[in-house]
Amino acid sequence: MPKFKTFWKLGFRIWDLFEIWFLLFGILGQFMNADPVKKINNALGSVRLSPSEKSRVRGILASRLSARPNFWQALLKPWVAALVVFILVAGGGTSLAAEQSLPGEPLYAVKVGLNEPVRGWLVLNDQARADWQAERVARRLQEMSALEKAGRLPPLTRQNLAARLQQREMLELDQAFKRHVAAMNQRFERRQRGLNAVTQTAVRDVLSEIEVAHQAGLKAREQGEAQMALQEYRNALQRSQRVFILINTR
Repeated sequence: MPKFKTFWKLGFRIWDLFEIWFLLFGILGQFMNADPVKKINNALGSVRLSPSEKSRVRGILASRLSARPNFWQALLKPWVAALVVFILVAGGGTSLAAEQSLPGEPLYAVKVGLNEPVRGWLVLNDQARADWQAERVARRLQEMSALEKAGRLPPLTRQNLAARLQQREMLELDQAFKRHVAAMNQRFERRQRGLNAVTQTAVRDVLSEIEVAHQAGLKAREQGEAQMALQEYRNALQRSQRVFILINTR
């Protein structure tokens, strides 16, 4: 009897999932018939991803899917899928066009206020969160470089963008990195007894190298050398992959 009840509840959950999907597509179908949306869709219909961008998107999706802790848990949360589908269908063209925008341009608010938060929501572990924060710092630096090449980066604008980079993206990168390191140390402590002495020593050595790179990144950040700081953080993140390999070695 308990098994029958469990099966019955699961059946209702699956039916609810299909019901929500049909409702969602019905709403989107009506929404896409609106004239303003048609105009936007037609105007942005030429926006396409390049082969390198497509490859990068596939890599991001593959890493997220492999890191997902529970497939059925994600499946039974249809509001997540509904949000992603709504953004891709209703505003996909605008979002893609916004990816090429720079500070001061109309679509830049979409880039930093919609695209980047949505990508952040799809990150599922501490390593990926730190990597994403490093990517955000790189995006800000690339934007400043593009503005400079276009002759649109006067000293005051450079100063304001650099200050915002320090107060937002660099700070969030450091916070995400510290959480990632803390998670690594906790995992190492849990598995330490199952590792041989050579592996334990190797892990401690790599953790020391990570801390050295972190301190170098902090120093570069204090000196206003954002590019150098980013490189040190990325070096540390790359070394952290070695830690997980060693910890999982039997």
